[in-house]
Amino acid sequence: MKDEKRKIIKSQKNAALLLIFGPLLALISYSSKDDFDKYGNNNYYICACLFVIMICGALALKNSLRKLKELN
Repeated sequence: MKDEKRKIIKSQKNAALLLIFGPLLALISYSSKDDFDKYGNNNYYICACLFVIMICGALALKNSLRKLKELN
């Protein structure tokens, strides 16, 4: 039973890390563009949404690490 829970928590942790590092790479690629202002506010909205996704990933990572600590 503990092994199953540990496996589920580990997959949640990996998903949270993906939610953090995926948008981070997208933000780096968006900010390195020369024509960032070409499309108006759309790029700013996209970057704001990516920050929100990163915050959600950080909260999910915190919760999964807390669950893992309680399980141990």
